[in-house]
Amino acid sequence: METVEKVPKVFISYSWSSEEHKKWVLNLAEKLVSESGVDVILDLGHDRFQFMEESIKLADKVLVICDKTYCEKANGRLGGVGTETIIITPSVYKDIKQDTLTHRDTRRGQKEEENKKEKQQQ
Repeated sequence: METVEKVPKVFISYSWSSEEHKKWVLNLAEKLVSESGVDVILDLGHDRFQFMEESIKLADKVLVICDKTYCEKANGRLGGVGTETIIITPSVYKDIKQDTLTHRDTRRGQKEEENKKEKQQQ
């Protein structure tokens, strides 16, 4: 009997802090789909409440892309990020043994290094 592997669904929660950041998240989503076969759910401007609630329920995992803007909105419960925080938080604490993956965004450090090099060259 052939076993069918379930394709994981991942909802990506992120802040629309800049066009560059939105493009970075979209690129990540495309890579997850093409290289890992993950079914990505990404908010690109849908009905805020209905889309978030349905997407989080459908997803096997929620991938949170935190930048400074995301943290400010999540902590202040502002905008779409604040709404997602309210929806996601109970689920996070419900199952303490859940799988977690933490990724540090290294783009900020890279930009700081590039700026240092530019200043040294001047």
